[in-house]
Amino acid sequence: MNDRTPFKKKRPLNILLAAFSLLALLFVFGSSPSLAYDLEKKVVKHELENGLVVLILERRINPTVSLYLRHKVGALQEDEGSTGAAHLLEHMLFKGTKTIGTKNYRQEKRILDQIRKTGNALDLERLKGERADRGTIERLSEKLRHLQSQAKGLTIENEIDRLYTENGGVDLNASTGQDVTTYHVSLPANKVELWARIESDRMMNPVFREFYSERDVVMEERKQTVEATPKRKLMELLLATAFKAHPYRRPIIGWPSDMQVLSMDYIEWFSRTYHAPNNTVISVVGDVDPVKTLAS
Repeated sequence: MNDRTPFKKKRPLNILLAAFSLLALLFVFGSSPSLAYDLEKKVVKHELENGLVVLILERRINPTVSLYLRHKVGALQEDEGSTGAAHLLEHMLFKGTKTIGTKNYRQEKRILDQIRKTGNALDLERLKGERADRGTIERLSEKLRHLQSQAKGLTIENEIDRLYTENGGVDLNASTGQDVTTYHVSLPANKVELWARIESDRMMNPVFREFYSERDVVMEERKQTVEATPKRKLMELLLATAFKAHPYRRPIIGWPSDMQVLSMDYIEWFSRTYHAPNNTVISVVGDVDPVKTLAS
């Protein structure tokens, strides 16, 4: 032990000297215009006929590519009384499409239509508050559980995640903000076409499976991340007080009273309206040829 003690005493000084040297190098090279990394000139921008904008940056450091799909929509675009819609939609878009995540979509759709109708009726009854008929609520709740069980038997869970993971995908995630919603993943460079296939299908043909159970998941998420965290609860109160009328006063995750009655109909309308190609920007960075990538 004793022979290591002098080394430990000198270590903070070594770290300090190394940090100082690094800062000095950054200052010298960063201040030189000739060495500045001019991203704007290296990015290839292309707008498709449907209005979708594609940004491509070729960086052949390793045979991988990072892909970002950003919709210019967030909590700001939600209607009053429907807060949390953008965030719930982010969750729903991982549930699959008409061709991804289903064993028999035609059969599944019939059940999903019944789930939608039953769920709407249940929410309307609950909105009556004290005037609600408890028997009707119990009957509709039981019917909804039965339909959800039937639909689950026709679903392949986490299919999008599986497709990406089995093809070398990492960093698969999404986030919702006040103004933007982003989906991203990194893949081997030869899997760009797979990504385009999945994401175009997810944008145009999403299927909102497990809607009501996922709505409950998001409400539980709010309890754990906001209501059980004093700092976040205080920030939510501060924003709601500071912005009297502006939509920035709304929490991104939504108000509980709105979240518990968000409907499939509204979420589908929100998706069609704001997740459209002409409201979307795609960024592709990595070992790609911009011309070939756009052609494919």
